[in-house]
This record gives sequence, structure tokens and C-alpha cells, in this order.
Amino acid sequence: MDIEEIEPQGRAPELVGRLAQVWERSVRATHGFLSEDDIAGLRPEVAAGLAAVGRLAVAWQDGAAVGFAGAQDSHLEMLFVDDAARGAGVGGALLAHAVKRWGVRTLDVNEQNPLAAGFYERAGFVVVGRSPVDGAGHPFPLLHMRLGLAGEAGVPGTAGGSTRSPASPPAQGAGLPGSSVPSRKAAARAASASAGGAWFDSADPALMRDHIRACEVMARFNAQQGMLDADRMKMLHGFLGAVGEGSSLSTGAQVDYGYNLFLGRNCFFNFNCTFLDGAPITFGDDVGVGPGCSFVTPLHPLLARERARCEDAGGTGHVWERSLPITVESGVWIAANVTVNAGVTIGEGAVIGSGSVVTRDIPPRTLAYGNPCRPVRAITEAESVADALAEAGLV
Repeated sequence: MDIEEIEPQGRAPELVGRLAQVWERSVRATHGFLSEDDIAGLRPEVAAGLAAVGRLAVAWQDGAAVGFAGAQDSHLEMLFVDDAARGAGVGGALLAHAVKRWGVRTLDVNEQNPLAAGFYERAGFVVVGRSPVDGAGHPFPLLHMRLGLAGEAGVPGTAGGSTRSPASPPAQGAGLPGSSVPSRKAAARAASASAGGAWFDSADPALMRDHIRACEVMARFNAQQGMLDADRMKMLHGFLGAVGEGSSLSTGAQVDYGYNLFLGRNCFFNFNCTFLDGAPITFGDDVGVGPGCSFVTPLHPLLARERARCEDAGGTGHVWERSLPITVESGVWIAANVTVNAGVTIGEGAVIGSGSVVTRDIPPRTLAYGNPCRPVRAITEAESVADALAEAGLV
């Protein structure tokens, strides 16, 4: 078996067509949750992705394409193996190529495809988040994975790993550039989010590198003020955990890490919003957020001596922290200068008044405001402005 990298100018329609057939045979064998209509709808997206992805590698066996992988910067966009070639080490070889040659460190995999998720877990990737839809907004939940503490040692075909894949990984990825730094934060973040906020060392050098990387990405993003929103947001696909179609962040947005921020479809964030994403911060669809809002997942020890930076016997500094996830459900409007604290869920269709500090869950379809933020009343159909819009000739 040979692996060949194909530059964009070498991706002739005939080759793209052959690889699309590999994709279709793969998903028909492994993606039982896809209907015929789903497959038909995805075909043009797959072809477009094959032509546009930054890096593309094809596995050849006896003159036939038996698998392919694609990546954008350090994010694995796609990895599919022909059903006839499953179990022959093709997936492992392609993944090893992506990790070693391209520096791949992040990927997304369909939650409904446990074989693929297991393959990546055995290769050293760990789950750091989840999205209810894929990167194109299709209703196929994704697990967001990142190369963990084991690093490359567990990747088939790299040092310390097997050269044979235990199962082919017909994963369907979505996203664009991601962080290129492998670290312990994947396991730390997963534990912090899923185990009720386990303590971890936020001064871990790998975490600090991730934070620096996030600052660099956001500095470039915020500097591009002359671009259309859709074009600017392309810079964040794959760097953020998920970016739904039609969503945009205005200038001044800041993140702690980026990979724990998940945006649904048609979300809008006004100027100078901050996301301290030590744990997942998840937004549903059609969420509106005013300027100057903060979403803060970290928590620190209350005792000053435990909160202060400390050094171990070797002189290494440590800062203890834990994080709790924030969830903002679909249809929520958050007005200007609101702070949402760790562990909070804001229910579907709720409205949060400006200047509020949200420390507790807010029920769905509720108007809430204040410091601390409290539910004031239910939002009902009596609030409708449809008649006024009709009188003004706007609808």
C-alpha cells in the first residue's frame, strides 16, 4: 500500500469522483443512521470538500484508491476507508500520516459511529466536547476529539504504535484549523466537564501553550475588520469546537482555549464578548448576544493560600482550577454586559436583561434580569409584535 499526497491542482474531477465513491461505500457499510436522502444530499458536499481541503492523502492498493484522509492545518477533516479494505491497516496508516506529516491533533467523529470513535480512542484521542449537529448543521451529533497525553505513541504506524489498524475509522469530520499543540488538557477538560468540575492544574505548560495559541488566533481574527462576517468566521472553523452555519462573532471576541466553544446555527455575538471555555460553552440555534457579555466557566479555591500560585519541590508552578459547563439553549436573547457564571443553563427562548449576573439556571421562555439574575415573568404570546409589524408594512 502506498500513500500519496495530492495537491489541490492535482485533484482532477476523475480523482475526486473515485474518492467520492470510496466515501459512499464506506458510509453505506458503517453509517447506518444515514438515509438514502442523506447520502444523496451529502454527495456534493463531499466532492466540494475533497477539492477544497488543504491537505489530502490517498491510500493506493494495486492501482485502486482504498482510502483517503484530509486535513486543514491541525484538524482532521475526513478519513474514510473503502469497505473492501477494512481491517487491512489502511485507516491506521492514513491516521499516522496525518499526525506525523501534518501535525493533526483534533478531529470530529459521528457519535452514532462507535467503531470510529473507538478507533480514535485507541490511537490516543480523547473526547473533549459534543455538538448536537455536524459542522454543516445536519442533525448528526459529533464528538470532538483531541490527541491526549499519550501523544503519538498510540497512533498506529508511529513510534510505539502498531502498524495495523484494529478497525477502519469511517469518521465524518467537520471544521477548519485547530490548535496544533497536543497536551494533557484533553483529559483534564473532559474530567472537568463530565465529573462535576474536577480540579486540574491550569498552569500546565501544555495548557498555557493552548491559551497562547488561542490568543494568537483571536488576534488575527479581530484584526480582520474589513472582511464579511462569513469570511471572517472561516478563520475559526475547527479552532472553535463547532461553528454552525450563519453564526458570527463581532470584533473584540476573546476565548481561553477555543476548542470548548460550540456555536449553533444563526447565532450572533456583538462586540467584545468573552468566553472562558475551561469547560464546554454551548449555544443552541438562533441565539443573540449583546456587546460586552462574558461566559465564565472557571472556578477557583476560596482559600487564598490554595488559590495562589504554588511551586513544587522541583520549582514548577501550579494553579488549581476547575470548570463547569455553560449551556445557552436555542432562541435565547442575552442583552448587553451580561455575565453568565459556571454551571448555568439558560432555557430555550429566555431573555436576559442587560447588566445581569446569571448565577443560577433560568427556565425556558422566561424574562429574567438583575444582579443576581432572577426570573421576572413568563414570556407568552401576549408579547407578540406581529400586529405592529404588519401595520408598519414590514411583514
